[in-house]
Amino acid sequence: ALLEALDVVTENLIAYSRKSLSSGSAGIFLSILADRVLVTREQFLTFIKPFAVRLLEAISEQAPMTTAHIHGEELYFDDVLDLPAAILNWWDRGPTGPSLQHVKDRFAGCVMGGIDQKIVARTTRSFLKNHVREGIELGGERRFFLANGCSIDTWVYPGAVDAIISAARGPL
Repeated sequence: ALLEALDVVTENLIAYSRKSLSSGSAGIFLSILADRVLVTREQFLTFIKPFAVRLLEAISEQAPMTTAHIHGEELYFDDVLDLPAAILNWWDRGPTGPSLQHVKDRFAGCVMGGIDQKIVARTTRSFLKNHVREGIELGGERRFFLANGCSIDTWVYPGAVDAIISAARGPL
């Protein structure tokens, strides 16, 4: 019954995504739970990955900027490297990684990360600027988008966001 329900949800997400793409979006941002703390590998391979793949394959021709956000801390990362997405995003600066370069060496598309979302609301602007510069170096000049690994706290100080933007833009 759960697999049947997931079929219905997936078809609805495909229809929604196609509508969004036909309205002008360049891709979708699909969060995919792949955390061994929250689901077993068998559960991931049965209830999560096949439906994510089906959605991503259904829209791949229309969606050059589709991003698969691999959600969690202890990831089944080897099991997501074959996802049909243009971009992979995850908490690359977290304690269990993997690093941006490690994934670039194994994934043909682009990587997105470099900013540890856990520190954005908890550190100084000066520290954040250095952190962003370091993130840019870790990502490299090709196949890289600077972004946080997951969502930042909603109560973040606007000055912290300004510091990130300023560092990302580089010297004027």
